[in-house]
Amino acid sequence: MSDVFTDLLELTEIERVPVKVRKFLHRDEPPSYAKTWEFFSYGYGWAFDELAKKALETWPSRDYLAMPLFFLARHSIELHLKDTILEYARTDDTPPDLGTHGLIQLWNQLRKYMERYGIPADDEWGVYCGKLLNHVHEVDPDGERFRYPAARDGASFELTRIELEGLVRAHWHITMYCDGCANMHAEGYHGE
Repeated sequence: MSDVFTDLLELTEIERVPVKVRKFLHRDEPPSYAKTWEFFSYGYGWAFDELAKKALETWPSRDYLAMPLFFLARHSIELHLKDTILEYARTDDTPPDLGTHGLIQLWNQLRKYMERYGIPADDEWGVYCGKLLNHVHEVDPDGERFRYPAARDGASFELTRIELEGLVRAHWHITMYCDGCANMHAEGYHGE
């Protein structure tokens, strides 16, 4: 069975290096869905799930994947929160504030939208997701700790061990909760 990635980068690839660098990034007129928060959150969520599945097959022997997996999961969660906020903002007078990377700020913003819409996030699953978000926030409040080895001032970040199974479960719960809340809003559900 052929491996597409390996085939793409055969040893003969070095022989194909042209004098000028061949461009591989092109500006294009994207389909209307390609530049939406929903599309981005889906793509990053799917990428995390696929990479996590592969990593779990040999975990913890590929622990070097821990940082990119955490970063991918956190970014996916951030995008899901922002996409869900935008869904609720469509029927609300308060403009959304998507200029933060803080998961707690985004979670609190989403909760306010949901409360105004009549679906408070204080159900058992919402409370659980809030605790998961707090846990992630305590370790990585601004999305930097697993993206870089050190802060902007040069100080090294504390080493944090990641339990991949827990990260997978947390990502699933939070993103599914966001998807469910967005779907309830889109379908006009206002609570019982």
